[in-house]
Amino acid sequence: AQGIEGLRIVFVNVFGVTHADGSWTLLDCGLPFSEHLIRKWAEKHFGIAPNAIVLTHGHFDHVSAAHSLADHWNVPIYAHALEQPYLTGAQEYPAPNFGAGRGMMSLLSPLLPRGPVNLGPRLRPFATGGGVDISLPEMPGWEIKHTPGHTPGHVSLFRPSDRTLLAG
Repeated sequence: AQGIEGLRIVFVNVFGVTHADGSWTLLDCGLPFSEHLIRKWAEKHFGIAPNAIVLTHGHFDHVSAAHSLADHWNVPIYAHALEQPYLTGAQEYPAPNFGAGRGMMSLLSPLLPRGPVNLGPRLRPFATGGGVDISLPEMPGWEIKHTPGHTPGHVSLFRPSDRTLLAG
């Protein structure tokens, strides 16, 4: 979709969302050791640091480069309040149900890291304002929807103008 660049890192996607003012936001931060790849991709496609990092959830394949990228770019990291315990080092995710999906990822799930990770002082919860939709000034024109199930604080990003959904 217009204004969206994607980067596939093995089995996970990272997205860069460009805004009308020329700024951009990084959505998710890939696997361990993917920082250099993400930085090189970002320099090629955007040329400037993002205004923020937004995490759809806290699984290792979506957050592994978040801390180092945020420090490098000096930007905040946003995630849903229900993901905060998994991103502050306070709690690890529950053990997976490896029989749930009957696919390769489900079978491998007991071997994957469950955290916790500690993203440090750059981590911020989304402001909900008491409503269902979550707003974020760094993502103008986008609605952040709480879509729990995969994790308690999973979010998806929706752009009503062209009905684009980034589900993480």
